[in-house]
Amino acid sequence: MKFRDMFHFDKFMMPVLVKIIYWSGLFILTFSAILGFLIIYTPYGDRITIISIALLWLFSCLLWRIFCEATVLLFKIYSRLTEIRDRLPTKSGS
Repeated sequence: MKFRDMFHFDKFMMPVLVKIIYWSGLFILTFSAILGFLIIYTPYGDRITIISIALLWLFSCLLWRIFCEATVLLFKIYSRLTEIRDRLPTKSGS
């Protein structure tokens, strides 16, 4: 992506931004899980709670990945539809 593409709407910036948002979201999820483990690491923490935090972290990472992939997929679908539209012959006369 070139600098001048930022001022024209020929290319979308969101697919590039989704990668940055994905990694930052994954970092936040991991940090939250580590913080949860540190809070649980008390005499009151039990194995079920530790296992549930780990499973919740895995599930939330999976959902975050699906959400980010769906966002990129929407932009790719739009890009492909634009390519198909550009390849169609133009109607003349009406």
